[in-house]
Amino acid sequence: MIPLLILNMTDSIFLFSSPTKRCESKLCADNDVQGYPTIKYWINGDEHDYGGGRSFDDLTAFVSDELAAKCTFADVEKCSEKGKKYVAKWEKKTDDEKKKEIARLDSIAKTNLKADLKIWVLERKRILRSGIQSDEL
Repeated sequence: MIPLLILNMTDSIFLFSSPTKRCESKLCADNDVQGYPTIKYWINGDEHDYGGGRSFDDLTAFVSDELAAKCTFADVEKCSEKGKKYVAKWEKKTDDEKKKEIARLDSIAKTNLKADLKIWVLERKRILRSGIQSDEL
């Protein structure tokens, strides 16, 4: 039997199966999980199969870009306190300054970071992109 980890991420739930042969539990059957790797998520009650990469960076980017509440310059209410402070720090900066910071964060993201720091680096990049007026990044 494959043990499952169910993570509740706001309105979405992921089902992760472990790398063994088959999933035979009722939970697996109810969610059409047949083996490794199976990742599913729900948005507004609609089930979706995740088809992206399985690396930490891929999953983090997917959750940040597709599932998480979006902290943006235009919608600060969806930001954490940390996000609100970051928006306040960068809202008066120019697009060029924001682009330079994104490039700096890109280089940081490529280093060996702890998971929580890596998530914050990716979140900052997404916040900055939301505040750039031009289409180029």
